[in-house]
Amino acid sequence: MSKHRSFLLPSLVASLAIIVAILAWGIFRKTSMYEASRQLAISTTEEIFSSTSGNLLVQLAHPVLLAQLPAESLNAFVASVPRIMGSLESISSISGTSDVSLIPVSFSPPTASYEIQLTFGENRVTALMELVYEQGNWRFTAYRVDSPMLLN
Repeated sequence: MSKHRSFLLPSLVASLAIIVAILAWGIFRKTSMYEASRQLAISTTEEIFSSTSGNLLVQLAHPVLLAQLPAESLNAFVASVPRIMGSLESISSISGTSDVSLIPVSFSPPTASYEIQLTFGENRVTALMELVYEQGNWRFTAYRVDSPMLLN
């Protein structure tokens, strides 16, 4: 019985150490992927509306987004926002989250969605976006700006 216990305890400790290491890696990965997707959302939004060019958004667009809005339409959309709303004055806040598995094996890719509060001239609007992480890169699967002024 003593030999059985002497084998069981180290096995349990080793198993527990492996589980803790996997979860620690998962937490680190989740945190770093959240921050990367968040920064990409902010920097892309700032760049496209400051330059009035949708080229960066087109480069980072997932085929799902490009199927809904081809490159020409994305560029026209991006150019229309500052033309109608005024120049980008500030990015006041971002909210949202990423969905990243804590375990190494996952059946769906990591995703993220964010809402960014923007001010164009005197106009406050919300940019809403969704991203997916595939082949080592975050890609936009949806991007829109909500404002009654853009509906007219």
